[in-house]
Amino acid sequence: MRLYYKILLVALPLAIIPMVIIAFIAFRSAQTAILIETHEILDTQLGDAVNAATENYDLLRRFSLQNIPSNVEKAQQETAATFSQIKFGQSGHVFAVDSTGVVVSHPNPQLVGVNVANEPWFQELTPNHSDQVLITWPDGRWLTDIEYFEPWGWYVISARAEAELLGPLNQAAQYTFWFAAAMVVVVVGMALVSVRVLVGPIQKLSAAVEQVTHGDFDVSVPVSSSDEIGQLAAAFNTMAQHVKNLVTGLEDQVQARTHRLEIAASLGEQLSALLVLDELLAGVVNQVRDAFGYYHAHIYLLNNTGDRLVVAAGTGEAGAKMKADGHNIPLNAHTSLVARAARSGQIVRSDNVRQTADWLPNPLLPNTFSEIAVPIILEGRVLGVLDVQHNVVSGFDDSDANLLRLLANQAAVAIRNARLFAQVEDALAEVKLAQENYQMQAWSKVRVKPMGGQFHYQHENTQPLADETYLEAKTQATARQHAEIVAGPQPAKTNGHPLNAIVAPIKLQDKSIGTVQIHPLNANQQWTNDDLAVVEAVIDQLAQSAENLRLFDETRERASREQTIREITDKLRATSSLDQLLKVATQEISQQLLATHAEIEIRHQPRQQRSGKNGA
Repeated sequence: MRLYYKILLVALPLAIIPMVIIAFIAFRSAQTAILIETHEILDTQLGDAVNAATENYDLLRRFSLQNIPSNVEKAQQETAATFSQIKFGQSGHVFAVDSTGVVVSHPNPQLVGVNVANEPWFQELTPNHSDQVLITWPDGRWLTDIEYFEPWGWYVISARAEAELLGPLNQAAQYTFWFAAAMVVVVVGMALVSVRVLVGPIQKLSAAVEQVTHGDFDVSVPVSSSDEIGQLAAAFNTMAQHVKNLVTGLEDQVQARTHRLEIAASLGEQLSALLVLDELLAGVVNQVRDAFGYYHAHIYLLNNTGDRLVVAAGTGEAGAKMKADGHNIPLNAHTSLVARAARSGQIVRSDNVRQTADWLPNPLLPNTFSEIAVPIILEGRVLGVLDVQHNVVSGFDDSDANLLRLLANQAAVAIRNARLFAQVEDALAEVKLAQENYQMQAWSKVRVKPMGGQFHYQHENTQPLADETYLEAKTQATARQHAEIVAGPQPAKTNGHPLNAIVAPIKLQDKSIGTVQIHPLNANQQWTNDDLAVVEAVIDQLAQSAENLRLFDETRERASREQTIREITDKLRATSSLDQLLKVATQEISQQLLATHAEIEIRHQPRQQRSGKNGA
């Protein structure tokens, strides 16, 4: 419910209800006063009537006539006539009803003799008591005072019409009601105007608050008074401006931090792609300085003995010189923020290094005023320290510390990856070298049978190739790294064949295991790049196939050798005596090695006493 209606609901009852109560009390007071006054008049007239009846009765008693019916009746008639003469106001009169309920006296002759015994008001009457009763006649309601006259058993009643008494009051009440209604309308109108005047500024203030809640901080409430509402409006304007400044500042901070986190994420991606340690460290310090506008950044790494921090990378000329000079700091140095960070494993920050006792100045960085040293930690072990410096006092805050901690953690992982990559590269190089040596040794032992390790093709109807041409082409092929076209002057004794050939080495994993030379069918033939590509492809397949065949031969020879050893072993195990064992062993070895003589000796004895000797 709006404030406007709430105030009306509170104010209107407070204004209207008292008016209604006052009008009601005034009406009831006037009514009560009239009734009291009326009953006093009725009581006075009733007293006169009772006195008249008493005088007549006393007169009868004086002459002892109270028991004579005719005299009593005459006295009663005179008394009734007296009652009929008593008048007051427009309707006031006195009448009498006997104890049986019969009207014995009334100004209206038509009512004399009427029996009212069944009327409720009559049934409530009690002898010897005076009562004030509201009775109802066919001609209306009457206010009465009643007194019982015991000698004759009459109820003497002084009556006055209610309409005569309360009519003006009721009319006045109607006037009062309409006046009150008019006053209510006036009060409601004034309340509406007053509430609108009071609530208007509050509604404007509420609308302004609603705009602020929707992000419109440029709203302003006009201050039109110096009262409490005006003070509230002024306070709201001040608050809105403060909120605007605060939100703007927070948005700027969030935007700046978001930008920093984006840069940190980008740096992390770039660092993860660098696997060479020197490139990695140089990338870290340069990107940290350039991305965040710091004065200087460098990285210290612990040496192999773990007792010194050595500059591994730094920005600018100062960083290059410190790295070239092998600048280092003892781990137990007391005047070094870097050493303290490495020892404690915690970030060390100085807002003003000139006032820090354990700051170690560097003449290459004279403009340093604030510094932060962030340990590079991996799996609980300190690898080094990322040291960043600024040329302003208090150049670092908590957000810088958190950001540099994140970058240091990323750098720690990247350093480990780079070192592992270097180890893997070294291991691969060793394995590759060992494999190449093994292959060369294996190819040096290969026995190429009939052709002595070569094959020569000559086209029909062509002259043989001179040895000098062949040797020259072979020399050229050995000196090449891949297939090439070589041409030269005609060597002596070449039978008219100038040197014009495709030559290429046969390589297996960058090691030459042979050569290829191809000579044209005629001297005018021109070789093309497609010819070279075909030769290259064939040579690659040739080298791989040759290696496969070598491995197959090696495997087959090893299998044959193992088969021979197994057969000899089975024969040796089948012997039943030492002499037979020596004989079988000597014979089998001699046969396998094509030996002319063989000797096996179990124990050392003089030569002339040797036993177990067998020759073949």
